Amino acid sequence: LTGNDTGSLQRAVTGFDAVVNALPYTMAMSAATAAVAAGCHYFDLTEDVAATHAIAQLAEGASTALMPQCGLAPGFIAIAAHHLAAAFDR
Repeated sequence: LTGNDTGSLQRAVTGFDAVVNALPYTMAMSAATAAVAAGCHYFDLTEDVAATHAIAQLAEGASTALMPQCGLAPGFIAIAAHHLAAAFDR
């Protein structure tokens, strides 16, 4: 698979209701495009701003929901850091 291999991605997601993309952020647009073409809802764990803007543009003409930035950063990271830091005296 390469970042531009939307055909393989589309074949992989066809027949499903939704796609949860946990691929590298460089493949976000290919995965979103494949999901739209296959008629799937799309959820993306990436926090990449450029990918988010591109996916938002793709969503304007889509008949399914496209939800970028569903990942854990920065919220979970802050919670985990607070938990670890609470163990220190100073």
